[in-house]
Amino acid sequence: MTAQVQAATQSHSTACLAGRSSAGLDGATLIGGATKVAQSSKPTHGAERVAVSHNAWQADWGLHHIRALTLSHDGMRLEGEDAFAPRNEEDSAIFAARMAQTPRGGLGFSLHFHVHPTVTAQSDMGGRAASFLLPDGQVWVLRPSEGA
Repeated sequence: MTAQVQAATQSHSTACLAGRSSAGLDGATLIGGATKVAQSSKPTHGAERVAVSHNAWQADWGLHHIRALTLSHDGMRLEGEDAFAPRNEEDSAIFAARMAQTPRGGLGFSLHFHVHPTVTAQSDMGGRAASFLLPDGQVWVLRPSEGA
């Protein structure tokens, strides 16, 4: 798959906001994208937590994308949390102005999880979860928290 096709399909991103990836390509030129990326990690009770954020939507929406992952020390549980949030008063003002121009339905977003071609995925629980069958027979289940 060429880079242009990947950029056009959102296949390269972990999240999209208002139907757009955080960056795109014009030929071989990167358009937009993050100019600031931050990472932190810390041990928690029985797990390790890693949080990564970037500012790719700051100029247009006043928002930063934050993804936090927590992996239990035994490797049996992975929890994730995504958020889009302003970081300061200037970002909040940009966000408020853009939301005032946004249709009443609000700001749409999508989160992406890339699955290896050898993994079989299927929808479960009436669409409220996804199961992933790994080549070694393990099954992983991905489901949102209540209210999501």
